[in-house]
This record gives sequence, C-alpha cells and structure tokens, in this order.
Amino acid sequence: MSSLQPSPEAIETFNQGLAGFWHPVALASELVPERPLGVELLGRRLALARLGGGISAFDDLCRHFGAALSIGEIVDGCLRCHYHGWTYDRAGTVVDIPARRGLPIPREAKVPCYRAEEAYGLIWVCLAAEPRAAIPAYPEFASDQFVKTPYRTYDGWEAAATRIVMAALDDTHFPWVHPGILGDPAHPEPPDHRAWVEGDHLVSTYAIEQPANISLGSAEGATGLETVTYTNHVFPTTIRLHKAAPGGVFILFQTMQPVAHNRSRIFL
Repeated sequence: MSSLQPSPEAIETFNQGLAGFWHPVALASELVPERPLGVELLGRRLALARLGGGISAFDDLCRHFGAALSIGEIVDGCLRCHYHGWTYDRAGTVVDIPARRGLPIPREAKVPCYRAEEAYGLIWVCLAAEPRAAIPAYPEFASDQFVKTPYRTYDGWEAAATRIVMAALDDTHFPWVHPGILGDPAHPEPPDHRAWVEGDHLVSTYAIEQPANISLGSAEGATGLETVTYTNHVFPTTIRLHKAAPGGVFILFQTMQPVAHNRSRIFL
C-alpha cells in the first residue's frame, strides 16, 4: 500500500463517521418509477426504487445469487431481480420466489434496507438506523422570493466530500482562482470571520470587498470594489451559502455525495 493512501482502518472510520448523516445520491429526476437506479454511497453500492408511494434503498445485491438489484425491474410495486425472479417489497423482504411457489419463503430472504427521502429535487439516503441530524435545511428552495436554477452536477471528483466542503469555505483562494470576480491578487488579505454552532450545523460569516461584476448583481458598467457579506451554513457534506450583495440576496446550495472516502459527486 502506498504511504499516501489511508489505512483500511482510517477509511472505515471515515465511512462510519458519515454514515449517520443524510447524503444526496441522485437527482430526483434520475429515479423514474419504471426502473431501479444503482448508486454508491460511502463505498456501498445501493439500489434505489420508487415503491409503494415512497423511495426504497437496498444493498445492490440479491440475497439469492448476488446479482445486482439495480438492473432488475419494478413489478406490482416490488423490485424483481432479473437473475431468478426473486421479488422484494419496499422493506427489502422477499415476497416471491418463482422456483419455490407454494413453499414457505425463508425468513432470511431479505436484504438490508436504508432510510431514503426526496427533498429539494434530490434523493437522500442515510445508512444509519437512526440519523444523527435531519436533512440539511434549504428553506429558499420553496420560497417564491427566489428564482431557482437547475442543479449542476459534477461527477467523478477524486476528493473526499469533506475536503470539498473545506475548499468551498476557504475564501483565501478567491484572489488566485477567481481574480476579477471574487478577489484581487493585489489584495489577498483574508477578512475577519465569526463562527458559531447553531443547532445541528456550523455557521460562519464575514464581509469582504470584491470586484463589481454580474455575479454580485452589480449595476451595468460598475467598476471598483463592492462589499459582500457571506454567511455559510455548514453540515458535514453540505453548504448553504447566503450571499448579500449590491444586487440582492443569492443562495448557493452545494451538497456532496460521498461516493467513497476519496470520490465524490457534487450537486450545486
């Protein structure tokens, strides 16, 4: 094993540390009623399906011969494996074994099932029996005072979801990565911050001067610097950024799917 790679114990600690929180695993539009969807969360493959008016999330592994349930089909409100037809209800319990019809179904014929919910146009899953916190708040999603843009998704990031959160919170990169928009290399001084814990998340806020531009809602032709106040509501793998700028209030909702300890998908 490379010395740059975390140990198996460190990876397991990472996975267990995040297992108790809700994480996005798909756009709601990706999970259609007609078929299941395969996703990955914290190194675990899952099969999602819309069953019985709700969303079910199972281990993507048929209890019989280990086929992927995510390539099965939806039949009469249940998920049927394509290999031998074993059929699962929304709780992950086998309700039909075609080759054994007329015989009792073994009590062990079930697969692990996880909490799954739809919120803000995303599918969320929690791998723990009892979540440590609620799905991150995003009240502006339902507010008529805001114009919502479609999600942008970024697949295949070779970075931990928590590291992406840290990078998004790091305002000292603004002058170097976003010159002329969020910062000026001639003035790289960081702003003063306030930070505190509020309920189940961290809040940080600061005011900063940034070049006038369209992302601030600046007046057409405006030049010079304008004061912008950032307030970040921070969860383990989600940030809700409130940006008070000259052109009004902007909300940036960025949430990460921790595919594995070193891979992520971003919903922005």
